[in-house]
Amino acid sequence: MKPGPSPPGPALQKALELSGKCTPAERALIEAVHRADLERWPENGWSLFGLTECFKARKSPEADQVEARFKKAWQHADTQLAATCLCVEIAKTNDKMQDC
Repeated sequence: MKPGPSPPGPALQKALELSGKCTPAERALIEAVHRADLERWPENGWSLFGLTECFKARKSPEADQVEARFKKAWQHADTQLAATCLCVEIAKTNDKMQDC
């Protein structure tokens, strides 16, 4: 099976977080991008993970519900997520990036 396209939300989220200047307006944008990703790619694990992180950051009661959806979507995956974008994990492994 060919891998599907990568939604832009996770990479955008991590780039803004790494900048250290992620404003509430930018967080709202990230959340909107994840929601749009989920409309196009329903139950996409990357987008659900990122949306969960957004909700946890603002202590939203929706965090637990979206996290449960992520866990269901990701239950058979062979990769555990520690960041919203795998490129960050690859860069850390190659010592090209400091810890987030």
